[in-house]
Amino acid sequence: MKKYLLPAIAGILLVIAIVVVVVIPKKDSDNNDNEVVVSTEKVITTEAEVVTENEVTTEALIITEDKSEAPTEDTVREDYSSDNEIVATTQPDGFAKLNEDGNVVIYADELSEDKVSFIKVSEDSRIELLAKKDTQGNAKVALGTCQSCNGSPGAYYTQVGNELQCNNCGLTFPISVVEEAGGGCHPIMIDEAGIEYTDDGLIIDMSLLAQYEYLFEKVAEH
Repeated sequence: MKKYLLPAIAGILLVIAIVVVVVIPKKDSDNNDNEVVVSTEKVITTEAEVVTENEVTTEALIITEDKSEAPTEDTVREDYSSDNEIVATTQPDGFAKLNEDGNVVIYADELSEDKVSFIKVSEDSRIELLAKKDTQGNAKVALGTCQSCNGSPGAYYTQVGNELQCNNCGLTFPISVVEEAGGGCHPIMIDEAGIEYTDDGLIIDMSLLAQYEYLFEKVAEH
């Protein structure tokens, strides 16, 4: 019995020794490897986060620089306001030309001897002017409503051939009535004190014209 027991015990001890020497250190080594891998993953993750933060920071800087170079809202509004001021002083076709002082300017070379120009003062006014050139080449002007019929919707003129016709009473007059004062259904003349004659035409004081606004309150749109 002792003969077989001793070899068995020796075999068991040998197995235990192998386990202690070989298996356990290998497991420890595997665990250490795993820990290293995990640690490496953490490092990689941390670096990725740093890169991401750097990228975001860089993009933010780029956006900030773009915004600083782009025109601000106040700048755009200022430019727009400037454009509006230019448009406000530019009269559409059919309206009088205005100088830098806001007064009406009429050029003789834009007028005709045999055709009357019907000129609206501005979009904010109902006043209409009659203008033509006389035989001397000078600009002449009068108000586009008549003395007798004023106050009626038809108290304005239309040119028919070489004559002006009152659209209220139907009377006709030679277009030369624009050049000088007359009675009856003649056009109402503008006070000479408010007219400045120049070498190329004339200038009418807008503040003076404003005093005639009431004469056109009842005149029909035409």
